[in-house]
Amino acid sequence: MSLKILHVINGWALGGIAQATLDLIKNTPTLSHYSIGYCWTNTPVKKEFEEAGCHSIICDDKYSNIKDILISYGINIVHKQTGGGDFPEWVKICKELKIPIVESLHCPRTSGIPKELIAATVITTDYVGDKNTDRPLLKIPYPCTLPLGSPRNLPRNRRLVIGRMARYESDKIPMVIIKVAYILWEFKNDIEFLIMGYPFNQNLYKEISDESEEGYIKVEGLQSDKLTAINRLDVCLDPVWETSFDMVMTEAMSQGIPVVTWDNSAAPEVCGTGGIVSKATVFDLAQAVRSLIGNEDYSFYSRMAINKIRNNHDPVKYGQLFTNLYRRLLNET
Repeated sequence: MSLKILHVINGWALGGIAQATLDLIKNTPTLSHYSIGYCWTNTPVKKEFEEAGCHSIICDDKYSNIKDILISYGINIVHKQTGGGDFPEWVKICKELKIPIVESLHCPRTSGIPKELIAATVITTDYVGDKNTDRPLLKIPYPCTLPLGSPRNLPRNRRLVIGRMARYESDKIPMVIIKVAYILWEFKNDIEFLIMGYPFNQNLYKEISDESEEGYIKVEGLQSDKLTAINRLDVCLDPVWETSFDMVMTEAMSQGIPVVTWDNSAAPEVCGTGGIVSKATVFDLAQAVRSLIGNEDYSFYSRMAINKIRNNHDPVKYGQLFTNLYRRLLNET
């Protein structure tokens, strides 16, 4: 009999939570998946879930009919795919029905649910783990589903392309990239900047677009082909602000693109030796970028980036770890 997993998905439908859940569903073909949530059912992401074999269940934003849903669908395990930090009423209903709850802490928060009500807490990085020392934790980093690229050498006879592809939102602090570009203006014959991504925040997208400088800073919106777009970059410049993980980094690293990021939150752990980690100031970030100009160490960072993705972020292993977790929990119930 196939296990029936209900994913409770709250968060931005075009963000990492939904993507990580979709990756899990695609890589656990022996399980039956159901999804419920108030934030994402009117988006194209819902269609992607259904194409992956996940059944969508409609409810209101208070989950007022969740008890009937759990019973009628014969749900074995509920997986809370949210940012974390909250304690929704439906948790008590699951406990009443003796249905195990898995909580994935997708954001850098402390769990708001008493540990005795949770069967398993999953984190992506030690940074999040340090915020939840009151309970056992299972660390499963996000997978990277892009095909692995090849190690790169330092580009010759052209300018180094520095930038990032990420949603335009305040948490991604894209203006920091613009400020780095201004600091490095004197090197405009050696480097150029390319910023791309979905205009999640239209006002912010316009603000960044207004900073374009012909031949030096190029700002673009949604890209039709993620893989092609990422491979336009030579360096992924990714300042972070309270991140629990960062798919922007791992996607770039999968293509052998070195990362330059800050030393705060989970960024150092995600980047590893696949790039340069600087102090969390615009000046230090700019100096880290500057150090890559003409630097033959570029090829070392490129190799390390691909190796880290190959070893730590395999989607098949990601699915296997969750399949094993679900089956263990059901046996313990």
